[in-house]
Amino acid sequence: MTTFERVRRNILSDMAGSKTHTAASWANIMLTNTARLTNVSEQKLFWAWVENPTDEERPAPVCDVFDEHALVEIAKLVTVTDNGQTVQLEQEVFKNGATTFIRVKPVAVLEEPDEKEEKE
Repeated sequence: MTTFERVRRNILSDMAGSKTHTAASWANIMLTNTARLTNVSEQKLFWAWVENPTDEERPAPVCDVFDEHALVEIAKLVTVTDNGQTVQLEQEVFKNGATTFIRVKPVAVLEEPDEKEEKE
């Protein structure tokens, strides 16, 4: 039996062992058991099982390994249009521990929708 199979068995057993769950009890079960999944291939098996526990016919999830010290490369300025309004957004990437954040804020309104189009 692989580590993943043991982890899956333990998760299902722990979940069945309680009549009700809180967010804390669910998180405790998941974090306690998945801490043993140190192999990347077994982590991929775990995420495939979490996304598709009944093993239906559908594509497997995409799992990639990233260098934990590399920042995500994204465009600094992005232009989006919504309901006829064009806005320029500024994106800033930063890390806090193992989490990467992308802060997006509007910089300029480039084009307002026509008043006639709004009334129609």
